[in-house]
Amino acid sequence: VEDNEQVEIHHKSCNVLNTAVMKKDICRIREEVKLPSSMPEIGELLWEQTELCNLEFRPEEDRLLIKGDISLLILYTAREENRHVECFETMLPFNTTIECNGSREGLIPHITHALTQKEFDILPDMDGVERILGLDLVCDLCIRLYEDMSVSLIDDLYGIRNNIRPEFAPCN
Repeated sequence: VEDNEQVEIHHKSCNVLNTAVMKKDICRIREEVKLPSSMPEIGELLWEQTELCNLEFRPEEDRLLIKGDISLLILYTAREENRHVECFETMLPFNTTIECNGSREGLIPHITHALTQKEFDILPDMDGVERILGLDLVCDLCIRLYEDMSVSLIDDLYGIRNNIRPEFAPCN
């Protein structure tokens, strides 16, 4: 619209989500689990099931805070003579951070995750009895952080003296 034309313009405001951060990263989680003293020491680890649950992601200044629980179920043979099979199940809370440039408080997280690597070490406790299980987990993250924005758009327009034919284009 040129300056000398008389045009009436009607604006409207819309709330939109703008992508502030989009990246892929990994998160390493290292924890130790001590078996109760009522259970025999670990001879050989036979089977495990490990899952991340109750995950919470909180954007902070140039980092991402990750909290959640590790659900762990293991079957192992005892180190005793009869080597009977034992079962141990627990929920282990964890709390970690990763660097995330462009992150800040107030952004809206949409993060998908997949547990891709799991390593287990059998470690001795203070008495030299092997009843500590060391966990080393790697989780792949697909991080998308959005910010809520208000945008002013032209909703309608018309010419007072001339007929106006607006041109429309898709908005990305």
